[in-house]
Amino acid sequence: MCNGHPDSWLEDISINNFKLYLSHDPSAPYHKSVNALSFKQVKNLKLKDVEVIFTGPAYENWESALYLESIDGLLLDGFTATNAPEKPGIPVIREKQVSNSVIRDYLQ
Repeated sequence: MCNGHPDSWLEDISINNFKLYLSHDPSAPYHKSVNALSFKQVKNLKLKDVEVIFTGPAYENWESALYLESIDGLLLDGFTATNAPEKPGIPVIREKQVSNSVIRDYLQ
């Protein structure tokens, strides 16, 4: 989770060549994550060659691989992910108020 503030947005975030594996421990009391990667209130977000891999066992609250909200200036290049296990109806990438975006080489 990478969130700015309504009065002070984060700027110029770049993530390159990143692979994220998500797994779940049913006995852990601290699970809070819903989306694998989440960005909110960011100007100029660049994600290049990023891959999200859901592994077992599945967590019932997992939703999207990438959640974007209030983003101005997005470059998503070479993003690879699938639906969260047991949630085929929820989009892999969810966007809310995203402007000035370019998405290339998205693999699902």
